[in-house]
Amino acid sequence: PKLDLRNRTFWHAAYEGYQQRGASATSIALVPTPAQLAQVTDPTSLAIVQQYQVPTSATGQLNTSAPSSTRAYQTSFRVDQNLGSRDTFWGRYSRYVSTDQAPALSFISTNIPGFGAAAASKPEQMTLAETHVFGASAVNEFRFGHGRNDVGYTMDNTYPAGPRIAFSNGNDRLGIWEGYPQGRIQRTYQFTDTVSVNRARHNFKVGGEYYFLRSISFARHRSRCFRRRGK
Repeated sequence: PKLDLRNRTFWHAAYEGYQQRGASATSIALVPTPAQLAQVTDPTSLAIVQQYQVPTSATGQLNTSAPSSTRAYQTSFRVDQNLGSRDTFWGRYSRYVSTDQAPALSFISTNIPGFGAAAASKPEQMTLAETHVFGASAVNEFRFGHGRNDVGYTMDNTYPAGPRIAFSNGNDRLGIWEGYPQGRIQRTYQFTDTVSVNRARHNFKVGGEYYFLRSISFARHRSRCFRRRGK
């Protein structure tokens, strides 16, 4: 049979992207002097110094900066369908994805860049709805909604991961903060149904709703921290 979708099916799609790059204000890191690093002769300590490419400064201070950037995009799609003289249907789906780098994440445990984290968020939402007309005085609407959001803080280090190093003289630490990675996974489900009835001068509406939320948070903790003095 011939399928005629004119004046029966309608759809709409949209996309938007956003990208911003830059650098934060300068921070001052306390780093070892060349003379202090020259005193490190232990093989294990030397391996760590080479792994992290420990920066040095003759004054013990080093000007550093961290990236301040955002990369995001969002998409959405909707379709409306006339199923007949008594039924209509519509559905919508949207998604947003973003990745952010900021000084608060890059310098969470040290003013030396390269040992921070990046924030990632991926919320998405879907809705389905169907409306049925029973007659001139009664209408039923059913709706289902589902939401999902994954929020996480991932390690954004430029050096091979290893133990976090703390200097006994108060210099900035090296290594990744023990609390990363961490995040939250959230899911929502919603069912609603509403019946509307018109009787003479009165309008009656009755319905019900079921809502379910599930949220899981996670954080990985590493407690290793080494302190070394001189040799």
